[in-house]
Amino acid sequence: MTSEAPLTRTMNLLPLWSRCVGWLLLAGVGIFAARAIYESTILTCEKGPQMVGFALVHGAHPFFFAGLLCAPFALLWLLSAIVFGFIKRMRFSPSEWTLLGSFIVCFVLLGLPYPVWIHVDILACGPGNSGGEFLREAAYHGDLALVKHLLDKGVRVDPAGGSPLSSAVFGGRTEVVMFLLARGANINSQTNSAAETPLMVAASTGNVSMIRLLLTNGAEPCRIDSDGSDAQQTARKHHQQEAAEYLSSHSHCPVLPSPAKSCTPETASTCVEVH
Repeated sequence: MTSEAPLTRTMNLLPLWSRCVGWLLLAGVGIFAARAIYESTILTCEKGPQMVGFALVHGAHPFFFAGLLCAPFALLWLLSAIVFGFIKRMRFSPSEWTLLGSFIVCFVLLGLPYPVWIHVDILACGPGNSGGEFLREAAYHGDLALVKHLLDKGVRVDPAGGSPLSSAVFGGRTEVVMFLLARGANINSQTNSAAETPLMVAASTGNVSMIRLLLTNGAEPCRIDSDGSDAQQTARKHHQQEAAEYLSSHSHCPVLPSPAKSCTPETASTCVEVH
């Protein structure tokens, strides 16, 4: 009498319906994650910093909404499967482990902050023609290590298209501001379309400590932007009273006439502009 070795069969822990739902949700989340990663890597390398998800929203609505809809249900499915697995001593089959691991990878990649991707992109592709944009992005986020790396790679401290110093001021990044000034950044740069100086940017945010730092390092409070406003007037336009008062007490700029208000159709017959 011959004995046959017993046939071993891999047993699935999750019910069939649950596994089918899981694979369907993974397909939706996977497409969504793949697109977001494409924008964070390849598209960023080719065209500079991106508003991740913007192209997806405006160019591929079905993928965006399908991914957005799948994500919360996928997370709920994953948590439920893990809890169920603990109860059953995590005896998942290899295919179930693959399914769970794929979900975890997708969520980890989707959860990575964009500045992390920028680090990876610059290391992989270099700053290229978008060095100025990368520098402004790093300055705004206070990523001093990346700012140093970009400058060491030859990116200009005052690139065309906008001032990294202004970006750092807007983000309230004092350490980056001081570093950029030490590297020769123009404290009175007016490179954006509104011709704002870093001091005007600080005034618009009401950051008095930043205003103090810039004035101490030679910022000119009387420069005007494309609308004819100086830093003090900029603070008042943005309802930053404390910043406006500080600038008023630390500068002696000529008083400029306020811009004439436009007449509305209802008051056109009686509106008189005074110059």
